[in-house]
Amino acid sequence: MSGWKNHILFGCIFSLLVLGYLNMLPKDITLIPLFAFICLGSIAPDIDHKDSKASNLLVFSVLILGILMILNNTPQITLIILVVYVIWCFIRPPHRGMLHGITFWLPFGVILLVISFLHFNQIIYPLGFVLGVFSHLILDRKW
Repeated sequence: MSGWKNHILFGCIFSLLVLGYLNMLPKDITLIPLFAFICLGSIAPDIDHKDSKASNLLVFSVLILGILMILNNTPQITLIILVVYVIWCFIRPPHRGMLHGITFWLPFGVILLVISFLHFNQIIYPLGFVLGVFSHLILDRKW
């Protein structure tokens, strides 16, 4: 079992190698947010463990997203985020359950990439997240 630091390190190395091979590696300031998405993806499968970095980041992310949506005058999205978070707290799947499998993350990744392409006309950040997730599964031998 690898710790969160190993997951992030391996996620960055793996993702940068894949993106470099695909000739999709940005060469400007967009590399910084790409690293953030890779790091988030590389710990995301552990979100089902209540004491993990990913789980702790979820609480922080919900708070920040809620504040941003309220400031952006979209309280409906804030309500949706809060409802999903409350539901998550009650039905959290067991650790190393469905969130540690390709059958969950592959469709999730495809949906994320399609939505990002259709709405933002780019895929580099969600691709970094997805590669980070897959690196986690590889390191945990759940591929």
